[in-house]
Amino acid sequence: MEDKKIVRIPSNKLLRAANISGKNILIRFDFNVPIEQGKIEDDNRIIASLETLNYVIKKNPKNIYLIAHLDRPGGRFVKSLAMLPIAKELKKLLRLRHNIDKVKLGENRVLKSVYKLSPNIFLLENLRFEPGEEKNDQGFAKEIADIANIYIIDAFATMHRAHASTVAIVELLPTYTGFLVEKEVNALLKIIHNPEHPYIFVIGGAKIEDKMPLIEAVRQKCDHVLVGGKVANEWIMRGHEQGEKVRLPVDGINKKGIIVPVNSATLKEGIFDIGPQTIMNYKKYISSSKTIVWNGSLGMAEEEKFAFATNEIARFIAKQHAEKVILGGDTAGVIDRLRLSKNFDFVSTGGSASTEFLAGKNLPGLEKLLK
Repeated sequence: MEDKKIVRIPSNKLLRAANISGKNILIRFDFNVPIEQGKIEDDNRIIASLETLNYVIKKNPKNIYLIAHLDRPGGRFVKSLAMLPIAKELKKLLRLRHNIDKVKLGENRVLKSVYKLSPNIFLLENLRFEPGEEKNDQGFAKEIADIANIYIIDAFATMHRAHASTVAIVELLPTYTGFLVEKEVNALLKIIHNPEHPYIFVIGGAKIEDKMPLIEAVRQKCDHVLVGGKVANEWIMRGHEQGEKVRLPVDGINKKGIIVPVNSATLKEGIFDIGPQTIMNYKKYISSSKTIVWNGSLGMAEEEKFAFATNEIARFIAKQHAEKVILGGDTAGVIDRLRLSKNFDFVSTGGSASTEFLAGKNLPGLEKLLK
């Protein structure tokens, strides 16, 4: 992986440089949270927005307009993906006493039905109800930008997309990074440019096409890449061997819960977790490390009988005296479920944007912001 041109966010692009008082402020957050029957199942991404939002509130702006997306409605209105649950959660977290009212700020689907959370805090409707968002449409971006004087982007998880709220709108308003984007970028740049060695990257999960470029990129920088999950199975079945810093499972757990050696026959039958010898091998590498980055479960951890290795490695990493970084929603969910989040130095909310950044890919939103 080539060294990133970006070594830091310029100070004049940071939120602390913005003159907020008396201005209309537009903020892009990542509120793409799981919702079932109108109830939010995990509000961590909303909670992560509060540092930036509370800072802006204290700076006495004229109005605050919040924008975000939910899921993939495909440029049309989908009632179950409306932002009302987000509005209710924000009202609770911000301790706002004002009833949630609906107001109209424009003619498109995002501006026509806006949630008024307080006299000067508004949540716009799901950005992806308008096709112009995902098409990076200048006209749509202008309609949104026209309500504000300053734009703050604090949704790092969307910055790998060339959408209207990450690219087109940046050309229309003075733009600054929120605190979450600042933290994400700084944490990732430290991994890219200045990790303390030995540096271990633990990678698992199921999306081999996403993880292949990441493995290729990080193994040029780190000391060892420890591979598990379906990614390991696919890596081996495609003819890749252990070596060149990539460490692979030697045993695994089959569908009957039996420990088996890893070979072509057992892989075809199915391996659903890494085995005890592999766990021991990986712990030896982890125990001597100074930087540990982890992305992806090491087995089919959504099923309890195949979650042992993921849970065991999570607890072991949590005890290490090293810089510990978690990437990806599934891995963050494991850490949260085991109540280990406080044992890690940084838990990324960036999803694919974080892994693409580490893999050396350009993030259109970040590139546009820093031009």
